Amino acid sequence: MNYTKGEWKVTKHKPLDNYVIAVLGEKQYLDDTICQLGYSPNMLANAHLIAAAPDMYEALQELTEITHDLGLGDGSPDPQVEASNRKARQALAKAEGKEEK
Repeated sequence: MNYTKGEWKVTKHKPLDNYVIAVLGEKQYLDDTICQLGYSPNMLANAHLIAAAPDMYEALQELTEITHDLGLGDGSPDPQVEASNRKARQALAKAEGKEEK
């Protein structure tokens, strides 16, 4: 999946008093802005969730691969493991802009 590489950081955008998610360069300047959030009561929490998205995506990919390799994916004897694996695959598909059934 293609997305902006680098560590996504939450930074305060002074002129508008809102938050920006960006990849910071060597001198802590915004090299690549991912998004800028408008004001809402949950603005900071939303900013942190968005900034964590690449890490969560990679973690879900690894978990689904491991559960598949261990035979704990589809058809797992443990219904909770199977349901969690299905949710993980659905979240990955959503992030990729695909439908997962």
